[in-house]
Amino acid sequence: MFAYRICNVGYEIEVEAILLGFRRFNEKIHIKKSHTIDIEVFLQYNLFEFMSAPDTVRFDHFLEYFPEIELPVTLNDESHLIFSEQNRPLPLLVCEQFLGAKPDDDISEYIACFRLPRVVDFFALVYWEAGLLDYNYYLATYSKTGDLIAKKSIAGIKVNGEIIQQAVATIEPDLSIQVVRGSNTDHHTAYDAGTSRSYTIEMLPDGDIVFSLNEDLPD
Repeated sequence: MFAYRICNVGYEIEVEAILLGFRRFNEKIHIKKSHTIDIEVFLQYNLFEFMSAPDTVRFDHFLEYFPEIELPVTLNDESHLIFSEQNRPLPLLVCEQFLGAKPDDDISEYIACFRLPRVVDFFALVYWEAGLLDYNYYLATYSKTGDLIAKKSIAGIKVNGEIIQQAVATIEPDLSIQVVRGSNTDHHTAYDAGTSRSYTIEMLPDGDIVFSLNEDLPD
């Protein structure tokens, strides 16, 4: 007799099977109509979308991974840990379709953070992406039909040799975003005030994202 625990939801899901409580092994299975899985599992993880359309995810289902949040909120180097605990993990299929993840990328990691409230004509989401020595919070705007309008890094950390560049963002109740960027060496925790710079980010009515003073954060 087997007990299943969903580890990663997607077209191909990883299942931990426990055989009689003694022997454990991991296997990958494809979600097909021929498989028999407890109906409560399907309801809990919303797997019906993957049965009916295994190669795509509906945009409204994608939005469900991003709960609305009360503002103001500050994004720093530890904020993603909170969102990782509170929110559902993003399936690989979702990351590929809506966040631009590459199918063969084994390095990057994605965490859904939140959806901005009081945005009427489009959707504005924030997610965290970790790469190799590069960690970013992205603000992404989408049309009502799910097309990407704009995407900008608004906070994060980039390591370049001994130099660590960090940007911290605060999203205000009026939806303006205040960004402070600074740098230091990996031997010190205090930032050099002379290297700190501040920016303001705004979302235009059409969903475009602009920085004040025509400056942008480094790629």
